[in-house]
Amino acid sequence: MGTPTITHDLTTAADAESTTGWSAWGSNTGKWSLDSEIYIENANSIGCTPNVQAESGYGYQYGSNIDVTANLILIWVWVGSKGAVDTFSNYGVYVRITDSTSSWTGTYSDFRVGGSDVAWVGGGWALICVDASQTADRGSGSPSLTAIRRIGVGFVLQTTSSKSTLMAIDAIRFGSYYEVTGSISTTGVNLAFTASTKTITRASGDFSSDGYSSGDRIVVRGSTYNDLILTVNTVGTTTMTVDEALTDEASASGRTIDQCITLQDIYDYDQGTSTYLYGVVTKSKLGEFEVNFPLTIGDLSGTNRTAFLSEGDVVYFADQDHTQLSMISAQDTGAVTRILVGDSSGTDEDRVGFGGSVFAQDNPAHGQAAYFDWDQTITEIGLFGSLFLRIEGTTSLPAATGHYMTTVTFSGCGQVDIGQAETRNCTFAGYEGSSDAALLWNESIDISHCNFLANTRAIEHPSAAGSPYGYVNFTFGANTYDVNNTSGSSITIGNTNSNAQTYTGSTVSFQTTVTLKVTVYDEAGDPVQNAQTGIYAMETVGAVTKGDELISGTGGSDTNASGIVQNTAFNYQGDLEVEVRSRKSSAADDPKYKHLVSPQVVGSTGLDVIVTLIEDPINT
Repeated sequence: MGTPTITHDLTTAADAESTTGWSAWGSNTGKWSLDSEIYIENANSIGCTPNVQAESGYGYQYGSNIDVTANLILIWVWVGSKGAVDTFSNYGVYVRITDSTSSWTGTYSDFRVGGSDVAWVGGGWALICVDASQTADRGSGSPSLTAIRRIGVGFVLQTTSSKSTLMAIDAIRFGSYYEVTGSISTTGVNLAFTASTKTITRASGDFSSDGYSSGDRIVVRGSTYNDLILTVNTVGTTTMTVDEALTDEASASGRTIDQCITLQDIYDYDQGTSTYLYGVVTKSKLGEFEVNFPLTIGDLSGTNRTAFLSEGDVVYFADQDHTQLSMISAQDTGAVTRILVGDSSGTDEDRVGFGGSVFAQDNPAHGQAAYFDWDQTITEIGLFGSLFLRIEGTTSLPAATGHYMTTVTFSGCGQVDIGQAETRNCTFAGYEGSSDAALLWNESIDISHCNFLANTRAIEHPSAAGSPYGYVNFTFGANTYDVNNTSGSSITIGNTNSNAQTYTGSTVSFQTTVTLKVTVYDEAGDPVQNAQTGIYAMETVGAVTKGDELISGTGGSDTNASGIVQNTAFNYQGDLEVEVRSRKSSAADDPKYKHLVSPQVVGSTGLDVIVTLIEDPINT
């Protein structure tokens, strides 16, 4: 496992190890005290055993001003049961801030964070994160957000009395970022790969002293055949064996190895801190990870290398009503950042993603829309075999080549901006917005073989500069609109093995290119060559007029040696009833066949039909 380097600016305002500096508001003012049995970090929390069913709160006065326009507030909160507090809308649990040093009830702002109808309440300790620069849910006056002095938690109780702790507060912190970078890497040394022993050999240096260990996941780059994600088996001085198969490559320069860091590593690092538990990444009893604070992967201001890997994880963004949680990529000049989710095999449309993760938002009904900001100048992003569920903010990938997304599904998510990442075999479904679309198109986009299903709007075109645009192997189904043209100008969409048909916004013209193919056999199943064969429209649809011949436009064509005639560039404009007509009965033909007429329908995928000519025993 990797050992991440953590950099942050989280400041502990109060550690809840004493009641000094703490005070109450509302009822039950004398029922707050240290609790050495219910706590999340260090040795104590401050809990309440209420005797009045009313609103109660407790908080801490910091020794200097806190600027909440530049910092988020983090508080560990525990509620014994859902029935102990009122609903979310009735301020069951809320965070209060004030710039006063003498009162909680003069000038203040309240932010709802929980209630009997919110998932975390009654489920153990929760790290509450509040962006107090956002509009408060209620308050009195206008506290100075750059000079906050008191932070606390309030509860609207639904229990008349209790002999044990019903709610508790642990550490209060504030800060603006939590950055994760990698630790171990091998660069600037020649590396060789041996298939028979699954061994990587270095020309100099020491794998063991670098800190690699059995079980590490590593990523190799710069080789010809071994750019892989691997599992370390044994570690020696100049050799390292792995579990996976390798391909022989002689020693050469330009190859690198990075130890991967994972969410488990970030969680373990935090758990290993005996005094403080920052809780940016927590973990449920079922092994699911929860992100509670904006998480930055990569070096914001330095040259550290980072390889982040997520495989088979279930990752939730917490229900935070007043903070937009995110996973952000970062890379300063000279640094290297790789973000890898799952793995893949194959290339282009044959690439298959597997072994990825599930990313979901806990409860969008109360929590703000989480987002992925990976639109940075970073080294590599690979998203494979994964599911993004209810991520209602934007997911952005880099506007540069060298990044890949394959076999990924976005279900009920906000807009996805894939930048220039090679995107294949992905599904965009259940987008419910009314202004943009599930996918944002751009002039340098690299996408094909994807599905767009049950979206209010599937693809947004914000520009007309590159019209006509090509849709290659796109499947559209049950969308309100396949295209949202927000460019303000008319555009043309060329459908190649695609079926986009509906649009909103500025005018969109669809040109759906499909193949019309007829294969002619005789009764023995052998191809018939030089059979005059055509496809004739039996109705008028779009630019196709009843009676038009659709293979050559002038009466059909003769079949080739394989018995085939085809038009590979027919512009599909809607389902079309046609007749396939084939004959071979000229004086020089031997044998001669009866004329064939076969009713067919040209659909959104074209027409591919086999017909059989019957030999004419009379016309010989």
